[in-house]
Amino acid sequence: MEIRNIAIIAHVDHGKTTLVDKMIEAGQVVNERDRMTGELIMDNNDLERERGITIVSKNVSVSYKGTKINIIDTPGHADFGGEVERVLNMADGVCLLVDAFEGPMPQTRFVLGKALSMGLKPLLVINKVDKENCTPEEVHEKVFDLMFELDANEAQLDFPTIYGSAKNGWMSTDWKQPTDSITPLLDQILDYFPPREIEEGNTQMLITSLDFSSYVGRIAIGRLSRGVLKENQPIILSKSDGRQEKHRIKEVFVFEGIERTKVTEVQAGDLCAVTGIEGFEIGDSICDAENPEPLPTIKMDEPTMSMLFSINDSPFFGKEGKFVTSRHISDRLNKELEKNLALRVSDTDKADKWMVFGRGVLHLSVLIETMRREGYELQVGQPQVIIKEIDGVKCEPVEELTIDLPEEHSGTAVEAVTRRKGEMTNMVPKGDRMIVTFQIPSRGIIGLRNYLLTQTAGEAIMNHRFLEYQPYKGEIPGRQNGSLISLEQGTSIPFSLNNLQERGKFFIAPNEDIYEGQVIGENSRAGDLCVNVTKTKKLTNMRASGSDDKVRLAPPKVFSLEECLELFLVLATQLQAQKRTFLSRSELGFHVGQTYYLGDLNPYQQFNNAHLAGGFIYRYNFNNRLTLRFNYLYGQVSAADSASPYPLLINRNLSFQSNLHEVATGLEFHYVPFQFGSSRYPATAYLLAQIGVFHMNPQTYYNGAWQDLQPLATEGQGTTANSQKPYNLYQLCVPLGMGLKVSLGKMATFNLDVSIRKTFTDYLDDVGADTYVDPQILEDEVSDLSAALSNQSLDGNRFGKRGTSSTKDWYVYAGATFTFRLGKGGGCFY
Repeated sequence: MEIRNIAIIAHVDHGKTTLVDKMIEAGQVVNERDRMTGELIMDNNDLERERGITIVSKNVSVSYKGTKINIIDTPGHADFGGEVERVLNMADGVCLLVDAFEGPMPQTRFVLGKALSMGLKPLLVINKVDKENCTPEEVHEKVFDLMFELDANEAQLDFPTIYGSAKNGWMSTDWKQPTDSITPLLDQILDYFPPREIEEGNTQMLITSLDFSSYVGRIAIGRLSRGVLKENQPIILSKSDGRQEKHRIKEVFVFEGIERTKVTEVQAGDLCAVTGIEGFEIGDSICDAENPEPLPTIKMDEPTMSMLFSINDSPFFGKEGKFVTSRHISDRLNKELEKNLALRVSDTDKADKWMVFGRGVLHLSVLIETMRREGYELQVGQPQVIIKEIDGVKCEPVEELTIDLPEEHSGTAVEAVTRRKGEMTNMVPKGDRMIVTFQIPSRGIIGLRNYLLTQTAGEAIMNHRFLEYQPYKGEIPGRQNGSLISLEQGTSIPFSLNNLQERGKFFIAPNEDIYEGQVIGENSRAGDLCVNVTKTKKLTNMRASGSDDKVRLAPPKVFSLEECLELFLVLATQLQAQKRTFLSRSELGFHVGQTYYLGDLNPYQQFNNAHLAGGFIYRYNFNNRLTLRFNYLYGQVSAADSASPYPLLINRNLSFQSNLHEVATGLEFHYVPFQFGSSRYPATAYLLAQIGVFHMNPQTYYNGAWQDLQPLATEGQGTTANSQKPYNLYQLCVPLGMGLKVSLGKMATFNLDVSIRKTFTDYLDDVGADTYVDPQILEDEVSDLSAALSNQSLDGNRFGKRGTSSTKDWYVYAGATFTFRLGKGGGCFY
């Protein structure tokens, strides 16, 4: 059977998929029950049906007059150029589809240029000739001129033309004489594209696409250039980096209609799918096992736009998606790289953030929407163009922009594009409309579509394609209007929305869940404005005429995913924008309270002899439940046996005091969510766990002066009586506590807390051993003062109990803390 491999290429919305559907219906089938019918058969996923565009290229076969025609339906948007570039390697020729009214458009130039550069011959199909005011002859001339500009050779310029209306199911060589079927196009394909001559040689196949099955794993798809592929055939997989690996094919399939049919052998020149090969990538070659001869790998244009992907850390975390962790998102992005060649993903300095590079906003938004529908929950940043340095010059991507709009609005378009550093290159009237062409930086296109649609009452049609990198054009003015930002988390109340309607345009509907820091509208003036839309009407026992009239709210402004990406930082699960202010997460304050000592000198009267304490506290709020806390605290602890009511302790007659300087860090966990200035969550209890370091210096009062005890080694440390080294004045501690945190408006808090310190020393009070040391040793090896202070008992008895070596010393801080937000203005925060 003869084979033709034909790719359908065109600009967006010129009718590619509709034409392919009609070709499928016109194909010959053995059983009429197997004939596929329907609208847009090839748009087989929800995103393609909803947007009305082709996103992923697809293969289908049609049998006509004993010839198998493999048809490749390609995307038309430049953002999906990676799909076009790789699948054109499987085609023997292309059907160029052009709208009879619009003529060649930016994406027409893009896809046609790719096909011509690969040496493919085009067959021109001028579609939609049933449109009013269409000019098929003029379009034919424009296509010829376009091919000439793209350096088409003589064979490519000698192309036939078919006219018709794919929607109405007819094609003809003369647009003025409609037919009743699409068969003239199929006949022209058989006549114009001869059977491809198969070179002599061993097996060669370039992997240009892939699929995945949960039963057989990854499936390699491509056109068998020469040789043969069979079941269980040993092959060499030649990688794009030059490595060669041995594999064995498991099964081979060919395309029959829109299905894949298992066969024992594939004919050279046919499109096929291969299973059983692991570790392959698009651009690798399947070669003969004995004498491998790889084909040139696929080379594509680089991405022009980047976007930051991260896990969702908003207050609505985990409400919609089931895949929310960094591992889930990382695995999904790596999986996307296997089939989306125009995409790039790189790690950042944080494990839960990735930089994703693509062809444009549409390319990235389709990925986000696909992940969202698969159950992934993530956050993304605003799209940013990729800036390069070429020959020491800072350069940015520049695109050719074509705007089709009513003639009376052409001045508005020129002004808007010029303000965004664009340059007009052409302006052509067409009826009562104007076609204006510009060269504009890619960053200037972001947000332009919405502005033009607003100015032209929705009549503007905008298309663009990447041209090249050019020197940086300078700064572009940003949005003039500010944002309306929610002050509290809760539910939007119609009463509040009604009172705030004059402030701007809202993006939320009544009774919708919102969170603190969410961008809920556009301010009618410059600058951001924080508003509370969760406030309810205060009720009284009095009624007044007219006070309970029905609330009339303007409908909220609803954005598509692309519009959200152009305007704000977007929460990809719910298309919600959020405003972040980094410093607003931080608090700084001071502590005033008391310190208490627990140890050998007050075993029965704990929490007495309190001393004034103070310090500074810094908090960083990860969210409304978890806070990082750092504090420096200063206090004093002391105890004296003379104040004890117990005779044994009074007779021991020891005393000490020590100044404590502590630095500690750790976490606070809020028992309920805490929000500054919130009427719903104005206070919370919390638990505290930290680790820290403190400095002590135990002293005792003797002979009218305070004596430092550590150098005196009162328990014989470092002498022949005690081999233990002198204790360190710097020690570790583990503060554990609880407290109550209360909001004082939007910018301050009041706290009451108590925390006990577990220490790892028994010498906070210079008392640790159970028995006294021989005073003569202390007098001979240390000093007379050491011998005197080692035992101050009233009866001079050295055979009593000095301390308790089995327990460590503790101390406690308790008191009040005031903290203040490190932010600006009214406290717009996340």
